[in-house]
Amino acid sequence: MLFQNDADIGVVPIDHVYCPTWFHIVYYGVFMPFSYIGNFLTCVIVIRLMQFRHSIPDVLVGGLALNDVLTAVVVFTWSIIAEIRQEWIPWPHLCRYHAVAKAWYIYTTFAIIVLMSVERWLAIIKPFYHQVHMTTLKMKLTIGGLGLFCLLGSSISLVIYPVDLKPGWYCAMTAPYMVINHTRVEIPGAYPYPYTIGIAVMLTIGIAVLLVCNIHIIIVLRKKSFKRLGIANIQLENRFAKVMGIIAVIFVLTWVPSLVTKMLSLKYATSLPVAEFWSSRIVNMSVAVNPLVYGVMKSTYRRAYWYLIRMTVHFCSFRIIPAPDYGFDIFDTRQGKSIQSTQNYKVQKENTDLSSDEKRQHICGKTVGSESKACVLTCVNCENNSHSSFVSVNSNDNDQNLM
Repeated sequence: MLFQNDADIGVVPIDHVYCPTWFHIVYYGVFMPFSYIGNFLTCVIVIRLMQFRHSIPDVLVGGLALNDVLTAVVVFTWSIIAEIRQEWIPWPHLCRYHAVAKAWYIYTTFAIIVLMSVERWLAIIKPFYHQVHMTTLKMKLTIGGLGLFCLLGSSISLVIYPVDLKPGWYCAMTAPYMVINHTRVEIPGAYPYPYTIGIAVMLTIGIAVLLVCNIHIIIVLRKKSFKRLGIANIQLENRFAKVMGIIAVIFVLTWVPSLVTKMLSLKYATSLPVAEFWSSRIVNMSVAVNPLVYGVMKSTYRRAYWYLIRMTVHFCSFRIIPAPDYGFDIFDTRQGKSIQSTQNYKVQKENTDLSSDEKRQHICGKTVGSESKACVLTCVNCENNSHSSFVSVNSNDNDQNLM
């Protein structure tokens, strides 16, 4: 008879949960690579964007992406290695370190997503207060404070309570138990109620805050009078409402199973291996969904994703595959410069193969024929891809009419 501790953690989980083969393929073949690549590209994009603009949404997206990259590298990597080996790495204290890191990063992701909803709620409902009091520095300090709070809570709880290797190759806190003939027997009355109650309360409050903020935003946008707004502003407001609705739905779908698992564990005062396995898998999948929601659905990030992917393919193919026609100024979003730079590069490439007369026809938008007198071009810094202004001279018949 032996009490469970770090030294007694085996290389395989005591509990076994059946998982379909197709889910293994989707989970490890799709979500895991996207967790690494998608969040890493998002971090690169935010770093480049912050060189040209300083916005609170970029700070939040960058903080979330950085935390998710650390989650993938520090937490998921060990689980993938164990899945390949079909046994846990027998290093001393690795399981406790893995449990602390998993709880820290996952709950920090939860806190940042809730913070994003609160920040957007302030920006829409109380724009003056948001503009005066909210700055990028304050938001960075807030994200750092949330990360330290989650680290403190995870470390203290997992130092007090023992950890165990769970199905799905991850370590987490468990109730104290005894091992008798290689069978786990939990100690009656030793279930860690304080820790589980604290996590359940945190999840309940976070999900409630997120739902209230997003529902209020949608209601306000629906009821707002658009008489004083232009058509472009109306489209942006409606598009933002749809994005926030999608964010809320995905967030609830990925985190509610974890809350239900905590509630059931409190009710039965025991660990639930099957519920813990699937709720953990769903929460891990949300790490891969975050770049899709906060990145791909925004045109700025979508263009930047495509540029980075094409540049990666260009260098990986030893420059056999051509690079994109535009450069790093795609990240300069000041007054829409990224779109203009893309268009200017495309026009420059099209004009490189044209003769002088064809260039005049292409730029002026006219056909140089016998009836047209001239097409006078005034080009300012054409070779530097700057703005160009063109003046077209009327034909001889129009000149006579004006006279």
